[in-house]
Amino acid sequence: MRVLIAFDGSHGATTALDLARAIPWPTGSVLDLFRVDGSLGSSLAEPAASLEREGISVEQTVERRDSPQEAIVNEAARFGADLIITGSRGHGPMTTALIGSVARSIAEHAPCPVLVARRPTFQNLLFAEDGSPSAFNARRILATWPIFSGRVLHVLSVAQVKTPILSGVAAAVSGDARRAQQDAEMEARSSYGRLAVECAEQLRIAGVAAESEVRSGDPAEEILATAERRGADVIVLGSRGRDDLSRVMLGSVAREVLLRAHASVMVVRKS
Repeated sequence: MRVLIAFDGSHGATTALDLARAIPWPTGSVLDLFRVDGSLGSSLAEPAASLEREGISVEQTVERRDSPQEAIVNEAARFGADLIITGSRGHGPMTTALIGSVARSIAEHAPCPVLVARRPTFQNLLFAEDGSPSAFNARRILATWPIFSGRVLHVLSVAQVKTPILSGVAAAVSGDARRAQQDAEMEARSSYGRLAVECAEQLRIAGVAAESEVRSGDPAEEILATAERRGADVIVLGSRGRDDLSRVMLGSVAREVLLRAHASVMVVRKS
């Protein structure tokens, strides 16, 4: 694997470095410790040395750029990164920026999945499966990347059915609407439940220990609540955004989870 680790000496970057050390990189992996010149004056030698282990190569790259986000995305493309690991905040322009404007920008434009570090551990994982193309790509990554072997993986699907507005509607009509709503919710739970079970079964066939769960409600809220309840180290989810000629927008669920999660968040776009 080829992994770019954005490092600027901040607390968030230190968490990203700790998380990178906790991940079991396969032999032959190359880690690119990357810094934007001007964000930190000290050497990368010490943090690079902390990443070294047998069978793993560590490179140090410094780029002169005004925009850390742009520099990280460009370096990932040049390096051929399979994954970017970054902290949620940083020095300089990153210090006062909210996670929504920094990590979101990287995740929207990066040529590969982005792992935003908030915890230094990588054992208990939560995968939000919604059947989208980006989630399908995330499922493929979970099944094929060696770093997920031996992890504890919980597959969550969230059934969402919009509630009709019944104010001012006649009682007989509103009763029919409520029954239709209940039927739709049951059908959605059944459909998303099958999706979660199928995903977990495929991952187990691939050698990843996985279990499944289905819940109903707002997807972002349910993902966040389940991650907290299970003490997840990392949430993996697809971006489910929309493409246009200028950029790829993260979907609203990915944006909300990225902004509010206490766990690290890995955002995967469709391939």
